[in-house]
Amino acid sequence: MFGVGSSKLDDPYEAGKEAAKKALEAVKGRLRFTLAFSSYSKYPDAMPLLRGINEVLGDVPLYGSSTAGEFTTEGPSRDSVVVFVSTCPVSYLGVGVGEGVDVNPKGAGARAVKEAIDWLPFEFRDLPLRVHDLIYSPYFVLTTSAIGHEEAVIEGVKDVVGVTPIVGGSSADDFKLTPPFGYQMANYRAYTRSVVVGVLATKHKVGIGFAHAYEPTDKRGVITRAKGRDILTIDERAAAEVYADWVGVPLEKLNVLAQGLSNPLGVLDQNGRFYWIKHVLFATAEGGLSAAAAFPTGTTVTLMKTTVEGQVEATRRAAKEALDGCEGKAMAAILFHCAGRAAYLGDEGLAKAFKAMREELGDVPIVGFNVYGEQAAPLYGSVGHHNLTVAVLAIGKRQL
Repeated sequence: MFGVGSSKLDDPYEAGKEAAKKALEAVKGRLRFTLAFSSYSKYPDAMPLLRGINEVLGDVPLYGSSTAGEFTTEGPSRDSVVVFVSTCPVSYLGVGVGEGVDVNPKGAGARAVKEAIDWLPFEFRDLPLRVHDLIYSPYFVLTTSAIGHEEAVIEGVKDVVGVTPIVGGSSADDFKLTPPFGYQMANYRAYTRSVVVGVLATKHKVGIGFAHAYEPTDKRGVITRAKGRDILTIDERAAAEVYADWVGVPLEKLNVLAQGLSNPLGVLDQNGRFYWIKHVLFATAEGGLSAAAAFPTGTTVTLMKTTVEGQVEATRRAAKEALDGCEGKAMAAILFHCAGRAAYLGDEGLAKAFKAMREELGDVPIVGFNVYGEQAAPLYGSVGHHNLTVAVLAIGKRQL
């Protein structure tokens, strides 16, 4: 019921066709929806890719993004386009888009999810549930946003869907790190500065796993001044100076972006059970720290640490958690993997992490990409925007 195809052809139109054909060869039956993830540096213009995919698959709902690396069933990939197709007769994906996340991110999130719900066929708007399954949601929300305002985008989505599970990852641009930081794809059109939302309605059990591999150190302090995603001071000292002291590197030699992969900042959740990981990116001219997630003033931050082995096992843990949610065997999986995490692991470590995930999930179709931020909920926690984490959505064989 699920198939994955990929292509590295230079011509984007032909690459889209080849990837779609390969995915189609693995399935039988009527197509229901498709996902597409494509290298930004290889295919900076998504429209020829989408025309190629559309020519092969027709006008089935499509959800997608540019990447900083792709994943297929065979493992990690670069400079490619990957296509995932579904012919599952009891699963459907409605796809919507909200433009202008840099102007009104909360409104963009709300518009995107409302449009996605409107695209669901009538029979998927009121999935029948047995009484003992009422605690289980038959709906799951996929989100892919332009970077910069993910917290507000998620709030807009939550205003519409409430406690419906949300999982996703921010668009990426192959580490170019220049505006517009990649593109988003919805129903054979490409967008920038937008959010694409897919509402997955399914009678199959679905599990979501979410994990990171960071442990707290004894270095911590209170943010005494912050503005958005910039930490200005920690314990009334310049934030960059405090961070340099914590990691033991002279301020003038500090490479915040690289150091932040092994030593990000952690914020303990209200339950005291999970550290939200925040990747610091660079020191500001004023001596502050700019990060990939927001920090309110008054937040206590802890310097975190990790190992390659820990990252591999965290990937395994996320896959196992997703599989547990399926209550049985999986049929397919979608992976949202942090690009910074991939950079820290390197090719060999990333291959080991993927292998660990496959060992848990089994021989099932897998698709995914390296993202610039992850949106999910830790076990027993609330959904939010995270860094340097991995999220796995597994579609199980068991039906409601």
